[in-house]
Amino acid sequence: MQSFKKLKKGDQIAIVSPSFAAPGRWPHVYELALQRMRDVFQLEPVEFSATKKLGASKEERAADLIAAFANPKIKAVMASLGGDDQVTYARHLPPPPFQNNPKPFFGYSGLLSTPPNAQSISATLESASVDGNIEAFGLLMRNSMKMQPAI
Repeated sequence: MQSFKKLKKGDQIAIVSPSFAAPGRWPHVYELALQRMRDVFQLEPVEFSATKKLGASKEERAADLIAAFANPKIKAVMASLGGDDQVTYARHLPPPPFQNNPKPFFGYSGLLSTPPNAQSISATLESASVDGNIEAFGLLMRNSMKMQPAI
C-alpha cells in the first residue's frame, strides 16, 4: 500500500456520496460533521454536486469521485456513508485520475468491502483506504495530526 503525507491544518478533503446521499436525507447531521471537521481538525471539507443529491445517478456519483481525485488541491477523499451501489459503476471508472493523483480514501461499510466478485471502490482506486466509522476516523485524524480530542 502506498503511503501518503499526513493531513495538515487547512488541507482540503473531498466529501462524496458514492452510494447513498446521506447528507441529503439527514442534513443536520451532515452540517454538524462538516463543522466538526473544520473546528476540531481544521480541515476544509469540499462538497461535490451529488454529495447531498438524493437519487443521484451512478454517472453523477462517479463524476464526483473522478473530480475529487483529479483535483490536486484535495488531499484526501471521504465518503459520507457506506453502501454497495458503487459496484454498479466502480469497474468503469477511468484509471488515470486515480493513478495520476492518488490520495487516501476514507470509506464505510460496503464501500470498501463488497460481495464476492464485485469490485470495490478501493480496489478500483488502487489507493490507500480506511474502512470504519466516524469514531475510527476521529482517532485516525487525532493520531495523524497530533491533536487532542474535543471535549
